[in-house]
Amino acid sequence: MNGTSRSHILIRLARSQALKISQYLSEMSLPRDKAWFAAKTYGYGWGFPLRWQGWLVMIAYIVFMIVGATYLAEQSLRVFIIGCIFLTSILLVVCYWKGEHARWRWGHKTPPERPLSKLIAGSATQGFI
Repeated sequence: MNGTSRSHILIRLARSQALKISQYLSEMSLPRDKAWFAAKTYGYGWGFPLRWQGWLVMIAYIVFMIVGATYLAEQSLRVFIIGCIFLTSILLVVCYWKGEHARWRWGHKTPPERPLSKLIAGSATQGFI
C-alpha cells in the first residue's frame, strides 16, 4: 500500500467518524417543550433557561464562578483562568445536551406584528397622514 492510498483511507475514516459524532450530538438536543435552555433568537447558542433545572444549572455556575473568583484568584491567576474555562466548558456541554438544537438563527421566520406599523398603516388609510 502506498502513502496516497493510506491517506485516502484515513481521510474517509475520519469523515465517517465525524459524521457519526455530528449525528450523535444532534440527537442529544431536546425539543423546546422539554429543553432546559432556549435557543437564542439571533446568533448561535442558548439564551435564558426555560425550566427550573436550567435555572439551577445557571445559579450553580454563577455561585462557583463567584467562589472561584474569591478564593482561586488570590492563589493564582492561572488556576483561576483554568477553573473558569473548566466551569464554562461544563456549562456549554449541559446546554448542548439539555438545550434546544444549536444553530445560527436570524430571528423569527415571520416578523412579529409591530404596533407602530399598524398605527401608521391604519392612519394612512384613514387620511390622518
